[in-house]
Amino acid sequence: MSLMQDCAFPSAVETYRYLGREEAARVLDVSVRTLTRRANNDQTFPPARYIGRHPKWRLALLLEWMEQRPGRP
Repeated sequence: MSLMQDCAFPSAVETYRYLGREEAARVLDVSVRTLTRRANNDQTFPPARYIGRHPKWRLALLLEWMEQRPGRP
């Protein structure tokens, strides 16, 4: 079950969570490949932090980015 299915609005503590590729893709409702393309090509996409060679995105930044995208619900 994804984080977004657990509740309508994530708590303040949850927004500080860092998500890996699969979980971030689920939150954005895209494939991992699309997530990777956006991270590499979209200047407005939130930057990843790397733990070793694994990119992690902060949930709060992903949610903010989704809200600010024109033409998206």
